[in-house]
This record gives sequence, structure tokens and C-alpha cells, in this order.
Amino acid sequence: RESDRNTLNHQLRASGDFEFVEDLFYLDTRANISQQAVSAFGPIGSNSSTNSNNQTLRSYSLSPYLRKKFGRQATGEARYTFSQQSSNGPSQTDSTGNSVLLKLDSGPAFQDWGWGAAFTRDEFNYDRSPDTTFESVTGNLRYRINTRLFATGSIGYDKNDYFTTGKRPEGGFWTLGADWRPQRRTSLTVSAGRRYFGTIYALGFQHTTRRTAWDISYQQNLTTSQAQFNQPVGSYRDFVEATLRSRVPNISDSALRDLVDVAAREYAAAGRDPDAIQGVNFQTNTAFVEKKWQGLFTLNFPKSLFSFRAFNSIRDSSTLGTQSVLSSTGDFALSRIIKQSGVGGEWTYHL
Repeated sequence: RESDRNTLNHQLRASGDFEFVEDLFYLDTRANISQQAVSAFGPIGSNSSTNSNNQTLRSYSLSPYLRKKFGRQATGEARYTFSQQSSNGPSQTDSTGNSVLLKLDSGPAFQDWGWGAAFTRDEFNYDRSPDTTFESVTGNLRYRINTRLFATGSIGYDKNDYFTTGKRPEGGFWTLGADWRPQRRTSLTVSAGRRYFGTIYALGFQHTTRRTAWDISYQQNLTTSQAQFNQPVGSYRDFVEATLRSRVPNISDSALRDLVDVAAREYAAAGRDPDAIQGVNFQTNTAFVEKKWQGLFTLNFPKSLFSFRAFNSIRDSSTLGTQSVLSSTGDFALSRIIKQSGVGGEWTYHL
């Protein structure tokens, strides 16, 4: 009986993946409309479209790319991505993005040694805030010590441009790590290194049994909320693809696409939101370092599937020297460090 409070909210998740020239030229497209939190400290709901803390966020991206296999020696990829994001509120985070990725990775012909090289450049042009640019060159090596243990390492250079009150955001980086696979159903990956903003660590552990699956990870990444908002439509699909490529390195592109399609359909049919237990991505124009622990445990029975998730994340803008009342928008205008944690559970039963 209060018609002046009626609202209309649109939601859209759309994607298209095209192959114009077989095994060479592709195009990925994404579009997303959703209600997203302005602040992590306001009212938050799993699908809340009626509280004052939400804005309707629209984003889309077009990503043409070339991917070519050079026999068994190497695989190369050249990708360009254009993205745009806007909201229905007085936000200073509306932007367009231009990203370039060039990479070359060794093929199955290299048994004991694996190698790769990559160049990335991400540029975000804000409507009412200073622009940001992230650029890096990376080289990596992988050596097989035995059939179960691999040594890994990488070196590279960051050259970034964003508002900072500290030193120039650039410098060399390195990591050293190990990949241990004691059996087909178990893997452990660890690494440590240093970038211009400090020491970095990463961990990944996966283990499956007949009834259970465990997946624990820790990551430290330099990122922006803009980059994360532009990924939600394809985030689950991209996650599945990356996981399959890492666990089955010699899988063919066609077999990979088939498996990813099946997983994505099952996930969507279950009505699951891949970002539901990942934390609140609030709107800000500030670059930050995110440190996140994530854990997933599943228990599988003939007719039931139980899954449990937990996460803990720290978003820190102080290590980058980006904290400024004049430049920061969103929650970083109030605090340099934002901490979030959460748990979630799900039971699926097949009649």
C-alpha cells in the first residue's frame, strides 16, 4: 500500500564464447546486471535489492583472442579485452577498461623442464577519479624432480600507475615454490616470494576420497574492486577451466570446453551463486592488496551432497600508500584495512 516505494530491479547474467577460426581465433563476451553493495558495512543480503546500501551495477566485456599451438613445443595466446562498468548512483567508480595479455607456454614436448612468459597490461579509466594502470612482465620455470615433485619459480617486473603517497608502485619480483602430487587424488602447491609492496605467499591443497573432497587455498593479489566486478559472470567457468588445465595439463581444448560446459550447466541448474561465500565486493576506486584464505569441504552420498565453505580476507590499501581522504572512495575513505570472514553450507538432495 505504499506505491511510492515500488522499485524495478534488473538482473542479467549472459555470456557467449565463439570460435571463428578453428583452434585459432576466438571471442568471449560477458554482460552482467546486478544489485551490489556500496559498502561492506551497510545492510547485506544474499539477494537484497531493497536496501539503501545497494546500487544497480552494469558491466560488460568483449575479449577477442588468438590461441595457437606450435606442435608439441608451445602454446601462445594474444588477447585484448574491453570492459565497461557503470552504476545508477553518484558513484566515482564508473569506468572503462582496456586489457592486453600476451603469453607463451611450453608444450608436452618438454618433459622435465617447463617454461612460460607473459606480458599483461590493465588500464582503468574512471569518469570522475584518477585513472589506474597495472603492467607486468613475467617469466616462469618448472622442473620435474621426480614423478611426484616439481620445483617452480618466477621472476618479473611490475610497473604500475595509480594515486599513491608512497614510493613509485613498481619494481622487480620473484617467487620460489614446489608442487607435490603424492598420488592422483592429492596435490599440494606452495610458493613464497617478494613484490614491491612486500612478501607474498601462496598455498593450494586438494584431496579427494570416495566420499569427500577438500580444497584449501591462500592467495595474495594486487587488485581493484573494478577488476573483480568485471569478472563475476565468467568467474565460475574461468575457475573450472583453470582448475582443469592445472590438474590435466595435456587436456585438449575441445575436451576442456565440453567438461567446463557440463560443470557450468550443473552449477547454474542448482541455482548456486559462485560468489555467494566469497565476501562483499564494495565499490571503491582504490587499489589494494587482498590476502584471502578459502576452504571448501564436500561430503557425497548416493542421493545427498553436503558442502561447506569458509573464507577470511584482508583488503589492505596502506601497503600501497593509496590511503588518502582526497582520492579514496568507498570504505577505504574511512579505513585502510577491511577485514571480512564468512561461512556457508549447502545440502543437495536428489529425489
